[in-house]
Amino acid sequence: MGTDVGHEVLPAMALRLITSEDPRSLRLETFCDALTRLRPDLDVRRLHEGGQALPRLVLPGGVRYIGVPEGQETAPFEDAVSGRLPLPPPRLSERLASLRLPAELNLYVSSRCTFCPLAVRSLVPLAAAQPRLRLAIVDAE
Repeated sequence: MGTDVGHEVLPAMALRLITSEDPRSLRLETFCDALTRLRPDLDVRRLHEGGQALPRLVLPGGVRYIGVPEGQETAPFEDAVSGRLPLPPPRLSERLASLRLPAELNLYVSSRCTFCPLAVRSLVPLAAAQPRLRLAIVDAE
């Protein structure tokens, strides 16, 4: 995976689109163009990396989407972007706060998977609550 460009916390309703020379960048750019036509309140900040780094969308809280959310993935993506996912319960938040070392989670999702939306909705709030927990949601198709 390529290095993320910048680590600022994005306000709700803002995404960072990071592209590269990878041909999948065009698909993510097209997706973001369509998304901003549907959601003019959404701010997509575009950054370009050289080389073949994986193109990705970075959501508020730093969650990375590697691939275009489609099918079953669309609703939890919209929930994550809009900040509609609930915060972790207090006891879990306390445990997350005690995380001292960074952790990297890769969640592989499919547009036809019926369990994937629940997994996304469960993990995104955890990663948003703890900066040391980095979550990448990867299109497995």
